[in-house]
Amino acid sequence: MDPQQQLNQILQQQLRDVHLPEPISWWPLAISWWVLFGIIAVGLFFSIRAFRRNRARNAYRHDALKQLLKHYRQWQSDANTNQYLQSANTVLKRSSLHLNDSARQLSGAPWLEYLENLADESFSEQTKLALSQGIYQKSPEYDVDQIQGELTKWLNKHKTTPIELAKEVEYA
Repeated sequence: MDPQQQLNQILQQQLRDVHLPEPISWWPLAISWWVLFGIIAVGLFFSIRAFRRNRARNAYRHDALKQLLKHYRQWQSDANTNQYLQSANTVLKRSSLHLNDSARQLSGAPWLEYLENLADESFSEQTKLALSQGIYQKSPEYDVDQIQGELTKWLNKHKTTPIELAKEVEYA
């Protein structure tokens, strides 16, 4: 054998397969992942907490909507408008007591003004008459469907921040 071939053969014997390094393991996680998981956990905790507080804070609103719907269905079956107006007014009073305990004293125009101050929109003239005078009439004639819509809208959208009542309350 010639020396060149011998050298090539020796060199070939020294060659080995290329060995790749071990793949990088996903565990243990880098510190940045732990920080990200911590931020997500804290954010989730505060989101759930805020959701529960909001739900508890608005529980009276959901209950009032159920009660109003119950009275509306009762009106649909017996067509007693006076009973519906009195019941609806009671539901509004109970709802407003969550914002200001002094609202129980109000009636007539001050009561309507108080309700409208809590909402961005005012009631129609028919609803104002129904809530201020219709509850005292023996057989009032009002469009209960329209009143139901306006009261439902008010319950859904009224402000939840308490407002101060005027010092001197006029009773109607």
